[in-house]
Amino acid sequence: MKAVRIALIAWILGVGVLACAGGSCYAQGPIDIGLPPAKKAQMKSFGAQVRMRAQRQRGALALARISLAQVYVDYRIDPQKMRDAETAVAKAQQELLNMHFQNQIALRRLLNAGQFGRFSVVMKDRIRHRRKNPPEEAAESFPDRLTDPATIARTSVTSDQVRRLRAMPDKKAVTDKLKKDIGQLIALYDNYNLDIDAVRKSMAVVHQDQRQMAAVTHRRQQILRSVITADQFEQLKAAIKSQMPPPHRPVRFRRLR
Repeated sequence: MKAVRIALIAWILGVGVLACAGGSCYAQGPIDIGLPPAKKAQMKSFGAQVRMRAQRQRGALALARISLAQVYVDYRIDPQKMRDAETAVAKAQQELLNMHFQNQIALRRLLNAGQFGRFSVVMKDRIRHRRKNPPEEAAESFPDRLTDPATIARTSVTSDQVRRLRAMPDKKAVTDKLKKDIGQLIALYDNYNLDIDAVRKSMAVVHQDQRQMAAVTHRRQQILRSVITADQFEQLKAAIKSQMPPPHRPVRFRRLR
């Protein structure tokens, strides 16, 4: 059960690959829960629609996060670009929450309580077989790499600068609250008799947590630039680049003669 909760939390956070609830588990093959043929056909169509929407929304969120990361590549942050990128990320996160909400409503229209229970068991089993912590893309995680103490230590920062950098707000409290609030949303979705008002309120709380996370990230970036010099910032980027794995190269096959 813990693995299931971790995977669903990864979905809500919008990092890496979406968990099964976002549609990817539908691609693992047919879900056999003893449905009659007509209902199976409806579920197959539903799964295809879920996958399509999930891929589109995942792509939108990934692009928005990359755009935000690119804002932080420069020592001087462009305020307008930063606001535009943060707005795009928040919009994509909200649309993911809304998408999953609509999927949950549609699923209950297709299945009765018993079928829903069997379906949930199969989906949770598939979640258990997925990676618990999908890795973030390098570009998307760039802002957090910039403020990583171990990476900063590889530059010419002084002990006084290190002391001043400790004033950066810690993300742990915000992350812990987000995880707790996500857990409450998951618990609501576990119930076949969905409490719509409670779900909407829970979604609003989760999204506010996501916005708070973005605000903390931005504040950390501001403090970083107020403490280190432009030259040290370039050293920091070089240190990050040296830690990144080489880009994936596609396999080329020779033509058979």
